[in-house]
Amino acid sequence: MSAEQDPAPRAQHLAFEAKWELNQYVQPALVNQIAVVQGPSTQFGQDGIYYLMLGHVMPPTGEIDMSADGVAELSVIPAGQFAMTVERLRELQRILSTVIADVEGGQPGADHH
Repeated sequence: MSAEQDPAPRAQHLAFEAKWELNQYVQPALVNQIAVVQGPSTQFGQDGIYYLMLGHVMPPTGEIDMSADGVAELSVIPAGQFAMTVERLRELQRILSTVIADVEGGQPGADHH
């Protein structure tokens, strides 16, 4: 039977490598706040999406307004917001763990992807 007559074509497996493009006009944002929040549930349960939010809080200048319970509220300025699956969160965890291990092991500046 020829490929033209094959009623169920076979899946092809292709390998890809991501190439990061650097944009010289975009400046890195300073981040000192990180939040990971599970997405809202649907009528069928969780959708499996998590939101990673990165931001920055400036230190207070001047007088600080305190609430009745003694807590001051500082605004987080968003620097980036990302939606990803738990699998991508695990990949991010692995990459960050590798970078931290390299830094703590005296190998800063290694390229990780």
